[in-house]
Formats: sequence, structure tokens, C-alpha cells
Amino acid sequence: MKVKALTKFNDLKEGKIREQGAVFEVTKERFKEINSHPFGPLIIEVEKNNKKEMASNG
Repeated sequence: MKVKALTKFNDLKEGKIREQGAVFEVTKERFKEINSHPFGPLIIEVEKNNKKEMASNG
């Protein structure tokens, strides 16, 4: 699934700093793991429909 970072965070499993707004792929399990952070959710799922709308508008 494609996700978008809500805030900058250190992705320890991937060894990367994820910048705010970065879009990347994760599994559903990894999505749950990242969003179980004590400070709240760090990522959101990118909706597939938004991409189709953007492509038809551009």
C-alpha cells in the first residue's frame, strides 16, 4: 500500500529518515506498526482514487 508521511520521522526498519509528505510503500502490518507510535499516527494511506482524478485533471 502507498502511504504518505504526516511528519518527519526516523524509519528504523528501513534505515531512512522519512520527510513530511514523502510517499512510499509499506505492508499493512508495517502500516499498523508505524502508526502505533506513542505520539500518534505518523503516516496515512494514499487513496488510489486521488491519483486517477489528478491524472484526468492534469
